[in-house]
Amino acid sequence: VSLLPNGGEIGLFIATPGAANIQPRIDGAKDTLKAHPNIKYDVVATGAAVAAELTAINSWAQGHSSAKGMFAVDAGSTQGLAQTIQKQGLKAKGWVGGGYDLTPITEQLLHAGYIEFTIDQQPYLQGFLPILELYLLQVS
Repeated sequence: VSLLPNGGEIGLFIATPGAANIQPRIDGAKDTLKAHPNIKYDVVATGAAVAAELTAINSWAQGHSSAKGMFAVDAGSTQGLAQTIQKQGLKAKGWVGGGYDLTPITEQLLHAGYIEFTIDQQPYLQGFLPILELYLLQVS
């Protein structure tokens, strides 16, 4: 919301709607945007294959030239929207973007300033350390 102080239209991209790991993310974004009627959004299912995600995002951006940005809730869509912003020169038109997960391409395009943020999941901290803690609890 803070990236769009004057509102506008945005795209929200999700690879697989209904998936337990990413549906809550887009639901949270939609719930937040309800309180900001000056920001209109389209939810677009992009599919789980990176090439198809990029195609869907490119198509959406071409068809919504007056939009102000794009945001995603999965790795492939985040990478795809960053690539689209770069390829179509949307940064120069004031577009903003961001998403989830950290692929090497997303990291490069974030560093180059094509998107404003990405949320890294820190799988080591989310997975290994909690299991280690449970193991240590059991053996101590």
